[in-house]
Amino acid sequence: MKLADLFESKKLRWAVGPNFSHAEYKPAQTNKDRTVVWARISDIMSHTRRDYALDLNHPRGGAHAVGARVAKAKQHWAAGGYMDPSEIHVDGNTITFTNGRHRLVAAHQLGEEYAPVVVALDELDDLEKIVDTREY
Repeated sequence: MKLADLFESKKLRWAVGPNFSHAEYKPAQTNKDRTVVWARISDIMSHTRRDYALDLNHPRGGAHAVGARVAKAKQHWAAGGYMDPSEIHVDGNTITFTNGRHRLVAAHQLGEEYAPVVVALDELDDLEKIVDTREY
């Protein structure tokens, strides 16, 4: 699969739901106190703590990006790989990440509007107040 094919298909391989067996880090999704929801990527980044937010339109993710992680995520998908969902925390109107912010930038740049995120059940209501979500 080529990177251009991913862009055209707008179907990235996420290790969630029926593809959970492909997850590299399963405890995030199997913890009974957490759930996976599909969330609008742009909403997530607009509510991410300012000094941690990435630029969805910058090829590398902007000033707060780390190395070539966005490019590596795109390459991983282009090679047919599955990606674990991002793990986030919600405190009122602010989102922080345990991991996965660069993969959200890559997904957005590949044409995805929504991506799966793992969030604590007791933070879900706050998330749904600031981010458009849907179940998978």
